[in-house]
Amino acid sequence: MEAAEIIVEPILENRRWQDTGACFPSAKAAIDGIVDAGVLLDDTPDILPQITFKRPVLGPEAGLRITIIPLKKRVPGEETVLGNKKP
Repeated sequence: MEAAEIIVEPILENRRWQDTGACFPSAKAAIDGIVDAGVLLDDTPDILPQITFKRPVLGPEAGLRITIIPLKKRVPGEETVLGNKKP
């Protein structure tokens, strides 16, 4: 896949709510696995410009729902960094 955006949705099996970002380490490991499997070329910002974390939902088993949204092309790098030209 040339480029994609990813949506991460934690699934909890009980009502012990966690903060939305608590699943970040698991999401990073899942994304690394997606890259290792060859689904994405890499997880750099030009190939994966956006990762969205949704609030947790209740489900029959705990886990993560990872949705991959293909993009037609890579996102070019910014010409400036914080208002300054790149070195």
